[in-house]
Amino acid sequence: MAHKIKILNVDDDNMWLEIFQIFMEQYDVSVEPAMSISEAKEKFDPDKYDGIITDWRLPDGHGIDIADYVRTKSADFPIIFLSGSTTDFIKDRVQHVHPLDIMLKNCSHEQYAKINSLFRKEEAPSA
Repeated sequence: MAHKIKILNVDDDNMWLEIFQIFMEQYDVSVEPAMSISEAKEKFDPDKYDGIITDWRLPDGHGIDIADYVRTKSADFPIIFLSGSTTDFIKDRVQHVHPLDIMLKNCSHEQYAKINSLFRKEEAPSA
C-alpha cells in the first residue's frame, strides 16, 4: 500500500479548504491548509510535504509567488495550480516553474482523483 501523501494547499477560501481536505482524505491524502503566501512560506518544507496546490489569487499576492519560492528550495517539487479562473494569462506566467497541472476549481470526484494520481505518479520511483 502506498504511503499517505501530504500536500500543502494554499487558498484563502476556508470553505474550499475544508471541502478539499474532506474529499482528498478519501484518497489517503493529508491536506495542510495555508491561507496566504506568508503562511505557506512558514509551513513549507520539501521534506514534510509531497506536493503543493495553490490558488492564483491570494490576499498577499499570487500563486506564482509561492511557486517561485518553492523553486528556490527544490527544483522539482510537485506544484499544481488550482484556480477559479484558468486562463492563458495564468498559464503563461507559471510555465517557468513547470507545474504538474493548472486546473479550474470544481468539486468533482474526477478532479480529486486526478490530483491524487498526479501526486502518486510523482512519488513513484524512477525505473
